[in-house]
Amino acid sequence: MTGLKLFCPEIIHTNSKIVFQFTVKKKGEIALFDQLVRTAVAMEHAHIVYSRTLATMVVLVAVTAVCAEVHSAITLRVSGGFNYVRCQREDLDLRCRVDITAAGIDHFTSLTLFGSVPFRDRNDLDLLVTLDSLSGNANIEGDFLKGEGVSSYGNLNIQNNMPAPYLGLIWPSYPVLTRPIFRCVANGINSDGQAAVISTSIQIETVDANCVKERSQADLTKLLVKMGRTSNLSEKVEAQLVSLDTRSYESKFKCAHVDEIMDHQTESLKENFENLGYKLDNLLEKDFSYMMKKLTDEMDELQRVLSSLEQNINNKLRSLDLHRERFDVSSVYQGRVYLLSKSVQVFSIIHAQSRCLKLGGYLLEVDDNEEMRFVSKFLFSGPRTVHFWTGANDIQSENMFVYFHSKKRVPRIKWVDKQPDNYDNKEHCVEITGKGLNDLPCDSNGKIVCEVPL
Repeated sequence: MTGLKLFCPEIIHTNSKIVFQFTVKKKGEIALFDQLVRTAVAMEHAHIVYSRTLATMVVLVAVTAVCAEVHSAITLRVSGGFNYVRCQREDLDLRCRVDITAAGIDHFTSLTLFGSVPFRDRNDLDLLVTLDSLSGNANIEGDFLKGEGVSSYGNLNIQNNMPAPYLGLIWPSYPVLTRPIFRCVANGINSDGQAAVISTSIQIETVDANCVKERSQADLTKLLVKMGRTSNLSEKVEAQLVSLDTRSYESKFKCAHVDEIMDHQTESLKENFENLGYKLDNLLEKDFSYMMKKLTDEMDELQRVLSSLEQNINNKLRSLDLHRERFDVSSVYQGRVYLLSKSVQVFSIIHAQSRCLKLGGYLLEVDDNEEMRFVSKFLFSGPRTVHFWTGANDIQSENMFVYFHSKKRVPRIKWVDKQPDNYDNKEHCVEITGKGLNDLPCDSNGKIVCEVPL
């Protein structure tokens, strides 16, 4: 390349950035320089910063995105978000696209975008926007995006001969975050009829208010350099006037004119310096006020939710106190309590469920062994004389135990040794004992155990 040389031959790696610097000495190489810039712009996830002067042209290519967990069939691109030249926030355009031929998915059911949000850990990703085959629309999901002017777009393109599926959002004046992370997830069905998931993540570089401060300091340095050049010019003019040794009116007039120009330029530079300081202080104050207001509003909302939750729990506990004549009430366990009927009756799973519903709950559903230990300690604090009934049963399908209320399968929890055994082909309901679960005939006598969420 004529007139083009590598200014700095090495590639410098700094915080996931790669910087190249080139110098072009001839003005005739502008077209070649512009071609170099366009080539750099074509790089994925690259921000381009370049300057062009009469004597020297420099291009700095800063690769500011780091990709991880990449699937070759799905790409996630980011543009905007922060202008490194102007040092200011801009609209963030986040776009996810799927290559149908490489994805191995015959039918796409959804595309989803997740990302870092303000006031949260950057690794704790929140749901931003979804696109599914049922609605066919790109829907904004995050409450924190409401009122921010965020828009979404996308299409699954599930018909034949359609373009590749894509999903994106445009976030105006994207808030300043430190290296936020975004993730795109595609769900669908492969050729074997199995569920398939592919995803990709991207982490981008952003700049906070310090960037504005650094840019202002750079501008100030340029102003000081100009002041120094003006001072040197004044000294040269004054030296020339002395060497000429003339006291003519014309020489005095020129000297006075030069002094006037110097005074005017110096005053203008001082004024520009003061304006820069004012703008910097004003910008920092606005950013700080905005972040503090956001934080205060979220804390107020959290306090309101906590107060409401506390009031609801207290109301529920007071309501349960009214039933203590007919039920024993346990202490609180993971947001719920357990009620044991005091009377012994012939068990009817439908009647028992109805009694629990009136209390705001349902027949006992044990989710794990830890919950079983808590419930057993409550039930067997005194001598055991009767059966304690749960909502578990295999009435509909033999040995397929489900809970009567939620219809969920009974998990792998502790049973009494060699149980369930469906003795005499009559045991289809389940009691809880001190040693685990046990199946019994559904018409046996016992007490019911209700589980009541607070």
